[in-house]
Amino acid sequence: KKILLQIAEDEKYHENRFSVMLAAIKNREDKEGDPLYVFEKTVDEGKKRLSRSALELLFSGIIGGISVTLGALASAAASGGIANQQISLIVASVILPLGFFILKLTNTDLFTANFLIPITPSLERDGEISKLLRLWTITYIGNFLGVAIILALIAIGGIASVGIFAKAHFIELADYKMHRSIIATVISAIFAGMLMTLMTWLVLAVKDRVAKLIAIWIIIFMIGIGSLTHVVLSSAEVFIGAIAGAPFNMIDWV
Repeated sequence: KKILLQIAEDEKYHENRFSVMLAAIKNREDKEGDPLYVFEKTVDEGKKRLSRSALELLFSGIIGGISVTLGALASAAASGGIANQQISLIVASVILPLGFFILKLTNTDLFTANFLIPITPSLERDGEISKLLRLWTITYIGNFLGVAIILALIAIGGIASVGIFAKAHFIELADYKMHRSIIATVISAIFAGMLMTLMTWLVLAVKDRVAKLIAIWIIIFMIGIGSLTHVVLSSAEVFIGAIAGAPFNMIDWV
């Protein structure tokens, strides 16, 4: 009888523990779907980014610049040989997010991804604005140093070093972006900035890593299919186009 009573008590204890754990999991899931919870995560992540050392920000920016430029190279290599322009653009846009996947998986930074996250804690505290400006400046420099590393390698090896079809893609894309009007370029950049901010929110809102990558793919596909002006990515594309033989030089873009 004592044994049966002990078994019953043990079962009741484990049943209660299971109920508590189940409720905790449910509450956590509900909380993670709450916009306020996502905002709290944004503030926490922003504080982490603002507290990074200058060297960490610089190297993170360099790797970020390299990552998105490699994505552009893969996109060009995959789509440059397709005669149909619409199909070529679709293929290029499908492949383009690969560089941003690397960016996410390595936890490195792009200047354009550092608006929503670090701004939120900066608005809460005095003295954080200087840290925000420091973050933007160092990340921006790091991104373009990363782009410059890839450009230097291409300049040494020639455009043929990055694929048989890449040249045509970069010349066509660079020519299009160079000859777009200033107002069209600015509006295009605003759209790209909106999408990048939305991507930042989506990545924080979902907890599954695969879901995060899907969110990144959707946003970067939209930037690619619209040929939108992303300051780091578009600069890399135009600079490579100049190296490939487009009828302008890098100074014209700057």
